[in-house]
Amino acid sequence: MFKFNDETELGVLNKLKENLDGRNIQYTAKTRESIKSEYITSKERKSFLTTLRGNLINEGKEGTKLYNKVLSAINRDAEALGISPNEYIQVDAHIKMLLNMSPP
Repeated sequence: MFKFNDETELGVLNKLKENLDGRNIQYTAKTRESIKSEYITSKERKSFLTTLRGNLINEGKEGTKLYNKVLSAINRDAEALGISPNEYIQVDAHIKMLLNMSPP
């Protein structure tokens, strides 16, 4: 199970646990901690977010909660960099295109 700070999400997870226990369903709970953003460079964050956005689009998952959270993160990061979200996405896509065109 994931470790959430939100009480609502904790309640949902507790109900799931009770339901699984009530049905005698065996499961393994895992704890996953968030990565502190101070350990991720701006370049790594941008690459991660734009790649994740592209993957979600390719999988037809636009409009999902995860997709919206990724867009929100892109918007915040673009604002912090003083550029538009479109520039944020296009610059990374342009760099990847140039890298793919480079001779081996």
